[in-house]
Amino acid sequence: FKPRPTCQLRHLGATANRLSMPAKLQGSFKTNERPIKTTLTDSATFEEDQQIHGLISSLPLVRYLRSTSHSSTIAAGQPKYTELHLHSKIHPSAVSTHLVGGSLLGQNKLPMRPQLFVRDGPTVRMIATCYIGSQLCGHPGYVHGGLPFVLFDDLFARCASMTFNSGVGMTANMDLQFRKPSIPDRVYIVRAEAMKREGRKVWLSGSMRCLDSFTAEQMAAKPAATGDGLSVEEELGSLVVEASSLFVEPKFASVCCLLRTTTIMTIIC
Repeated sequence: FKPRPTCQLRHLGATANRLSMPAKLQGSFKTNERPIKTTLTDSATFEEDQQIHGLISSLPLVRYLRSTSHSSTIAAGQPKYTELHLHSKIHPSAVSTHLVGGSLLGQNKLPMRPQLFVRDGPTVRMIATCYIGSQLCGHPGYVHGGLPFVLFDDLFARCASMTFNSGVGMTANMDLQFRKPSIPDRVYIVRAEAMKREGRKVWLSGSMRCLDSFTAEQMAAKPAATGDGLSVEEELGSLVVEASSLFVEPKFASVCCLLRTTTIMTIIC
């Protein structure tokens, strides 16, 4: 495999987290399972991983978000983001059965787990970057339309789980508006945000943008973003999908929390 010199990476969707819930349930909840690798780093893919990391790290938006994550002093009113990778804490025994955390990962598919920057607080907001490879197409040359559904489902589920005290959120409905075709071998930026909550319901919205082809050197020459709003690279790219969704906290969520707490206490004791 010969790595491409320019940014052509692709994006990928995700269904809701299902780490310890029954298979028939689609949702997300917090977990403290030990982490697993965030990239596919065997000898055949190591060079590609490094290239993709370089492309994503060079983005002005990522450099800004990372600075808020690592900085000990943040200006008043400036949001702080926590950096992590989607599904990086799935237990190794669950990887083989997980769609986004396992099946969709791989060379020319999702070479690395989507990188997340999460803002907690009154309004939960998430900004994700990912690369989608050439083996995730429907029509030749175009990303399969189901991938954005999968990606938004996982990101919305994570936002919802942070909104509910139980940490469990499940999809009630989702609506996607496709604005332009998604192209493979590109970097994508996906935004998700919890807009409103009423009791056990939370409404979310998001957008997905495909970035133009670039090299890490070209992007690194641009100044870092100065805020978490729409970045220069997003404005130069293409809006491909807009999404909205309703998630609910199931009535059995308190039971899930009790089971997890009991299990943890049993292990500690």
